[in-house]
Amino acid sequence: MLEFRTADGREIRTRTDVGGWFPRREGREVPVLYDPEDPEQVRIDDFRGRGNFDDLFFAVGGAAFAVIGLSALGWL
Repeated sequence: MLEFRTADGREIRTRTDVGGWFPRREGREVPVLYDPEDPEQVRIDDFRGRGNFDDLFFAVGGAAFAVIGLSALGWL
């Protein structure tokens, strides 16, 4: 559950994917990004909340598998 106050003073309580691989502690203050026209569409404004963690994880994982595969074929 995520609770925050919009710039115009509305209090919003909504569910969001705040768990993921590294859950955040309940009661902790975090910066959020939200659509002012639909504030229930919210994300935590950090590396994970912006989707960068997943992108980095899959890029590094893909590169590692490519190196392993090319090595196994004798191309490296």
